[in-house]
Amino acid sequence: MSDDGIRVYAESNNKESFAVSDRIKKTTEQWDKCEIDTSEKNKERSKEEMAFIENMNSSQGKKYFMNEKHAFTTNCMVWEDVTLITGKVPAMIIAGQVSMASKPKWNGREYSFIFNNGSMVARFTPSKKEHKLIIQNGGNFYGCGPSVIDRRFED
Repeated sequence: MSDDGIRVYAESNNKESFAVSDRIKKTTEQWDKCEIDTSEKNKERSKEEMAFIENMNSSQGKKYFMNEKHAFTTNCMVWEDVTLITGKVPAMIIAGQVSMASKPKWNGREYSFIFNNGSMVARFTPSKKEHKLIIQNGGNFYGCGPSVIDRRFED
């Protein structure tokens, strides 16, 4: 408990509940079962993970993209938000439609796979700061970015 002369601040031992009593206004506010805001914590975690991804070496990249499931959401002006999912069963989500991918590759710098029944290619270059994802449809190339880690698909 602390007292600044105008207000009295009290908190429970487990730090989940607290109260503020104002002597001048003669009011008391109480909060119960409070939790730490994890959105800021998750933003920081994603920022740190993205920095790691941008600087990983070839063997780290191979393990990260070919063996582990991760999702990156990127804005592509043509399709709005698209989501690239890595790992043993890669996929691309465009306009709410899931397209299972095939032939995933890691060449030491870029992760790629084909999707949409083989008519499109996704190329994700983690070392690029902004437009990490390029989608190729025949002779057309669509730069998408920036990419963010999408935690909705985590197991």
